[in-house]
Amino acid sequence: MSGTTMHTVPERYGHIYGPCAVLGAAISFTPVFEGRVVPSGNSFIVTDYDSLWVEAGSDAGATAVVGLLVLFALVAMLLVATFRPPHIVVLPIAIAATAVLPLIMLATKFGASAGTELSVSGGLGLGMACVVLVTGIAHAVHLGVRRP
Repeated sequence: MSGTTMHTVPERYGHIYGPCAVLGAAISFTPVFEGRVVPSGNSFIVTDYDSLWVEAGSDAGATAVVGLLVLFALVAMLLVATFRPPHIVVLPIAIAATAVLPLIMLATKFGASAGTELSVSGGLGLGMACVVLVTGIAHAVHLGVRRP
């Protein structure tokens, strides 16, 4: 075809990786857990959650720091795969393996008190991790079975 650029299918995975990287970076600035109000005698105990950045700076922020490090690694790999499409399976496998960590952390509500629910942002993060996991696996399989 003259005048048009043909993209191979492995390069098209960047169309999924790029928006997921932006969404992941945006989620880090919003609370991933809903606040809770628990009755305690004649008063209430309010548990409020902030963004990962604010939580990381608090006294009990070790979980948020781990979450930020994992998210930073995942977003960095997604951006690399978006702008420099891989032609070997190493990067898609690393993306899929890294996506498992936020998936587990959000699904188990790691670092949150008992009975805490995911916020809308937490649900988006969980969904994004699922999409990135499946896309990374599909990309790795696609690169693995591709003929030179």
